Amino acid sequence: MNSTIKFTIEQVAEVVGVSKGALRNWEKVYNVHPDRSDGNQGRYSRDQVDTMLRIKTLYDAGYAMKGIKAQLEGKNLVSCANQIYCPANGVER
Repeated sequence: MNSTIKFTIEQVAEVVGVSKGALRNWEKVYNVHPDRSDGNQGRYSRDQVDTMLRIKTLYDAGYAMKGIKAQLEGKNLVSCANQIYCPANGVER
C-alpha cells in the first residue's frame, strides 16, 4: 500500500493561492513534474507543494523568473543592478 499522500492541482492551487493555470505554467518554467494518476491527472507530492509555496513566496517578494530559478537551484545571486539583493539599500528580491 502506498502511504505517500498526493495532492490534486485544485488542492495545491487553493493552498498556494494561485490559479491552476499558474501552477501549470510554473510546472514548465521551474521544472516541477507531478506524478500522473491513472486518469492522467497531476498528483503533487508534499515536496512539490512546498516548492510551489516557495515559488509563490519569492514571486510575492518581487523576484523575477531568473531569481526564482536561482533560489530553487540553491544559488545566491547578488546584484544591485538586478535588485536581487543590494546590501547598499537593503533591497532583497
